Amino acid sequence: MAYTVITRLEDTLEGVPKDRTPIGPLVGGWVSKNFSDFLVSKTAQGAQLIAKAQIRAMEIVGYNAFFAYADALYVPKEDTG
Repeated sequence: MAYTVITRLEDTLEGVPKDRTPIGPLVGGWVSKNFSDFLVSKTAQGAQLIAKAQIRAMEIVGYNAFFAYADALYVPKEDTG
């Protein structure tokens, strides 16, 4: 049986992680800029776009969970056109 994200989280909550503590960073802006095919301003306005970018980043970077949220009020000025 594979060591899944859920198993890793359960083991950590019990205080006995087998390999490492699971992580789920709050990196919406960074992910929007680096893992989306769209401008940050567009990604921040589309739930599906930010979710796709977060999943892509999670698979490439290797963390365990994501929070699909992008605060449309925090969009770097250089990315708004």
